[in-house]
Amino acid sequence: MLTGVDICQDFTIPAASTIHSFVWQVIFYIWPWKWILIMLLILMWAAWEIATRNSKVHYNSKNGFSPSFNRFVGSGAYLSFQTILFVSFEKLFSIKFYCLRWPYIMHLFVFITTGLFLYIVGFWP
Repeated sequence: MLTGVDICQDFTIPAASTIHSFVWQVIFYIWPWKWILIMLLILMWAAWEIATRNSKVHYNSKNGFSPSFNRFVGSGAYLSFQTILFVSFEKLFSIKFYCLRWPYIMHLFVFITTGLFLYIVGFWP
């Protein structure tokens, strides 16, 4: 008799294991050579935000960057921490890790870690 974990494992194994890898698979599939352009545009945006920090060119948050750039950095940090945590757990506990209920508590841990990290490095005042 199949359990919920067995059924979940049958669907999970062929799928991308992390959100980060899934996003990049979509980018490579839709825009095979445009990922270089995407990375270049992100770097240019970051350079523009650093160059116009605390200026009157755009609305500035308390840290001097635009709200859109703050959301981008926050979501990127969250994605990075979540990827590191989930890949670590996958290596420790195998792919079945994604089919259990207790890993969802890790979202709270990653959320708190992201906020603390951005506060400690001084990005968020």
